[in-house]
Amino acid sequence: MPATERSPLYQIPHTGHKEIEDLHFRKPAESKRRIDVLSIILNVLFPWALFVTLFSLASFELRFMYPRLALLLGIVCWSIVIMIILRAVRQRSPLPGNAMRRKWQVFTALLYFLAALAGTVLGEENYWHNMNPYYDYQSLITYVNINPSLDRGQSYMDSGEVYFKEHSRVDVAHAVAFQHKEIYCVAPITITPIVGSDTEDSSVPPPASGTIDFWAVGVNCCDSNGEDFNCADARDMHARAGLRLLRDDQRPYFKMAVEEWEARNNIRAVHPIFLFWLVDPLDETMKYLRNGQQIYLLCMMGYFVLNLGFTTAGSVLIK
Repeated sequence: MPATERSPLYQIPHTGHKEIEDLHFRKPAESKRRIDVLSIILNVLFPWALFVTLFSLASFELRFMYPRLALLLGIVCWSIVIMIILRAVRQRSPLPGNAMRRKWQVFTALLYFLAALAGTVLGEENYWHNMNPYYDYQSLITYVNINPSLDRGQSYMDSGEVYFKEHSRVDVAHAVAFQHKEIYCVAPITITPIVGSDTEDSSVPPPASGTIDFWAVGVNCCDSNGEDFNCADARDMHARAGLRLLRDDQRPYFKMAVEEWEARNNIRAVHPIFLFWLVDPLDETMKYLRNGQQIYLLCMMGYFVLNLGFTTAGSVLIK
C-alpha cells in the first residue's frame, strides 16, 4: 500500500456531518487555543462580577436597611465559591489530555476565592468608614433654630444635624479635656458668654434651662488641660451648627470630660449631646457618600485591571 494512502483500519467514515469529522482531525494546538480563549473570558468577567456583587452587598443601602437579606445573599455567593473550589480540588483525571483543563480549573477556583475575599473585606471597610455614617445621619432628624441656653438635650436625642440660633458659639475659654491615650476635648455651646473664672472654687451662673447639654467635641485638637481648643470649625465665626457624634467607643471619654467640667463650674449637663462644630454639616454628611462612591468605583475598576493581569499571567504560565 502506498505510503500516502490511509489504511482502512484508520479511516474515519464519512458521516455527512462536517462538525463531527472536524473533531477527529482538529489539531491539539487549535483545541488548546479555544480552551485558553474561553478560560480567559470567563476568568476575567465572572470573578470581577463576584467582587462587585460582594462589595455592593457589604457596603450599600441593602445592608443598612435589610442586614439579614444582605448576609444571606453574601452566604449564597460564598457557597458558590466553595463549590467551585471543591470541584477543582476533587477532580482527578487519568487522561493526559485533560491535565491542562484541570490546571485551569484550579486557577479559576483561586481567582474566585481572591475576588470573594477582596470584595468582602474592601466592602466592609468602605461600609464602616463611609457608608454607615452616611446612612446613620440620613436616618436621624435635622433640627434648626436651637437655642443652647433654653433648650434641653433630652428633646433632641434623635438629632443628626443641629442648627443653632444666630450668635450661638463655642465657648473655647471654658473648654476642658480628658486624656486616655488620646486627648478628648469638649467645650460648651452657648449664646451668651459664660462669665467667671474656671478655677475650682468658681461658680458660673447656669443658663435659663438649668443645664448645658450641647457640647462641641474633638479628639487631639486641644491641650491636655483643654486650652487652645481648635476642634473642627470652633474658631470659625460663621459656624453655628453641629454634626452628631456617632462613635459609641468615644462617647464615654467625652462624658468624663463633661463630668470634670460640671465639677469645676458647678453647672449640670443632664443629657449632653456631643457635636462636631461645623459651618456646613450637610456637606460633611455628603462627603461620606461621595467618598464611599468614589472608593467603590476605584475598587471596581482597579480589581478589573488586577484580575485581567492575573488571568493574562495564568494563560502564559499554564501549559
